[in-house]
Amino acid sequence: MRPTLTEPLRLTALLAGYFAVCTALQAQNLFAEEEARWHLTHSYVNPNADNPTFTEKRTTVFYLAGDSVVSGDTWRAVHTRTDETSRAGSVFEGLLRSSGDVVLYRTAGAAPDTLYDFSLEAGDYFIFPFEGDTVPVMVAETDVIEFGGEMRKRIIFEEPESIAALGLMNEVWIEGVGSVHGPLFPLAPRLFRTEFADGLDLTCTEAGGESIWQNPDFSECFVSNVLNTEVKDDAVPFSVYPNPFVQEVYLEGPFLGGSGAEVRVYDMQGRKVYGAQLPMGKRQLTLNGLGTGVYLLEISWQGESYFQKIVK
Repeated sequence: MRPTLTEPLRLTALLAGYFAVCTALQAQNLFAEEEARWHLTHSYVNPNADNPTFTEKRTTVFYLAGDSVVSGDTWRAVHTRTDETSRAGSVFEGLLRSSGDVVLYRTAGAAPDTLYDFSLEAGDYFIFPFEGDTVPVMVAETDVIEFGGEMRKRIIFEEPESIAALGLMNEVWIEGVGSVHGPLFPLAPRLFRTEFADGLDLTCTEAGGESIWQNPDFSECFVSNVLNTEVKDDAVPFSVYPNPFVQEVYLEGPFLGGSGAEVRVYDMQGRKVYGAQLPMGKRQLTLNGLGTGVYLLEISWQGESYFQKIVK
């Protein structure tokens, strides 16, 4: 039987798809670059009497700098800073190493953990840790996208069914770049509320001083839109978001890179309603046992105490 004209066209399409996937797998891997940077912008409501719905935006820069050799393997050190250009006050976050499609993460003295597996396909599962629990989340689909002249695989996850009532994760990975919510998001994932501004958005990535990817929703890499610019202490700045909150609040500050910080929450009558030691690297506090109202959050670190009002 003579082949129809549609058969060579179909074959051409299949070959094009095959070569596109092969190209995607060879795309530049930021986790293996010496000077890779990720800009992550936090959006959250931080109201005052004049601006009850004001949405603040703060950007954290994640960057690789320095190597460590552990058991014969070279690991890249990842740091964060809240200044666009200066590395003063930067925080060491851990070590990263790429091995094929897998990106590994570890802290000093701890066993390696899988941060990413870019070989995942639709129907596969990845285990995300949520507040000490482990939640398997299935890959809904994968496709190939183009940016910066390169084709990259994109992995789109379903929402975690067991905790979906608390919000949306909206998790998407881009091969060689990581999560759209930041490079370390799989270590401490969270759900985002839809009833108010609540977001973690990767605004852009860079390697070797060149732009690799720009989020089309942001015109700039570093976004700073802060209503109250008062800094409590130049040596130990900290921020809390979202504010108001529903169940969890997230902390940012240099105290996250070490041990010994304590967190306490007081109601407006001065009664302590929450208290905990803050483990190294922990950002999320679950405060769902508190009623609606205004509270005072205290962080004690290196002999000093810092306060901020939070609203539920």
